Amino acid sequence: MEQSHQQAQRVWEKARSALLKSEKHKIYQDYISSLRADVLLEKRLILDAPTELVRSKIEHDLDLQIREALKEASGEDLDYLLSVSRKERENPNLPIRDQLTHLDPQARFDNFVSGTATAFAHAAAVSVSESPGEGYNPLFIYGNSGLGKTHLLNAIGNEVVSSQPEKKVFYVTSEEFTNEFIESVKENRGMDFNRKYRSFDVLLIDDIQFLGTGNRIETQESFFNTFNTLYAERKQVVVTSDVAPRQLNGMKDRMITRFEQGLTVDVQPPEKETRVAILRMKAARSRLKISIPDSVLDFIADQVTDNIRELEGALLRVIALANLNKQQATVPLAAQALQDYFTKKAPMTPDDIIRVVAAYFAIPYFDLLSSKRVKNVALARQIAMYICREMTGLPLANIGEAFGGRDHTTVIHAYQKISEEMTEKRDVYDQVTEITSRLRRSN
Repeated sequence: MEQSHQQAQRVWEKARSALLKSEKHKIYQDYISSLRADVLLEKRLILDAPTELVRSKIEHDLDLQIREALKEASGEDLDYLLSVSRKERENPNLPIRDQLTHLDPQARFDNFVSGTATAFAHAAAVSVSESPGEGYNPLFIYGNSGLGKTHLLNAIGNEVVSSQPEKKVFYVTSEEFTNEFIESVKENRGMDFNRKYRSFDVLLIDDIQFLGTGNRIETQESFFNTFNTLYAERKQVVVTSDVAPRQLNGMKDRMITRFEQGLTVDVQPPEKETRVAILRMKAARSRLKISIPDSVLDFIADQVTDNIRELEGALLRVIALANLNKQQATVPLAAQALQDYFTKKAPMTPDDIIRVVAAYFAIPYFDLLSSKRVKNVALARQIAMYICREMTGLPLANIGEAFGGRDHTTVIHAYQKISEEMTEKRDVYDQVTEITSRLRRSN
């Protein structure tokens, strides 16, 4: 293995040098330089990328160029796989997903506020949790980010664990599945990987659309075979996506056909009555216990109409400003807190946010992705994670990957910490508000 590692380093050093010398690759120099050679196995080079963002950028923009550079450096056609490095959890005392099932124990059916827009998806999820593998299999839930798909996915798992404890349940994002598959290839543990994923009675896959991006044909093949095994044994598979099966770019037709042979349900933005109900529940659970009149809840619900995550973030802004100003929550105060929410938003990426936060705090971009824990860097990183959670709609695991391959629990910790400090520290509230305003103006 040591020999294959050294060989990988030699090949990649030659290929990387050639790529960096090319004028047309100048804008990608930081991305190319950040890749590290891991091992060369059976004409396949395993490269480590520092973040999911870097991996996606490389796969999308430089796939052909890297293949050509590897061929020139090695004298033969080499395949390559990009693995994402993992950082240690920064807050080991933080409650994490269940160790055995990877489920979020807080996501249950009893705290999912269902309305007309989610009634069908909610009913299908409940039915699957009561009789896994016997009815709607697979269950495919799709819709825009921030509408409750992940909550429903975890609620199914938690209900099965509670009512049928003999069943093995497992939740995984498609990115986590991909990273684990690549690790199994690197360490020659393919059989162990297959054995693990084919042993579950209920397999819950979040954000399957990412399985169709970049150079992931082998990962798709692995998932396809796992799916077939589970389905043949009448074991339940539940999948979420941001688009319907037929709109999954890069996904093979046979996989799409498998998804469509079960039940496909969509989740839509909640109607106003449901939005108000969600806000009322969240306000009641706020640790500050600030009274929010119905007129304010109505105002927020009128302004934020298409994303539950943004709805919750808007409520936090109002509660924070009321607490900092030591005022009652009123409609004028809510309008002041949410003025940047009225700006039309273009899609935002973690890269956009990290660059603006780095510029605001005058910190190098890659310091926010590094393991540096200097106070000003740590605060900037946590604010950037908080804003990513608010503005991108990405799953926690994907946000963690964008920050140097950090664990999703680090993102939870950052979000909770900044959420609390916004209600208590004027400077943190002002920093988040100003950065958010800059991002919205730039879009």
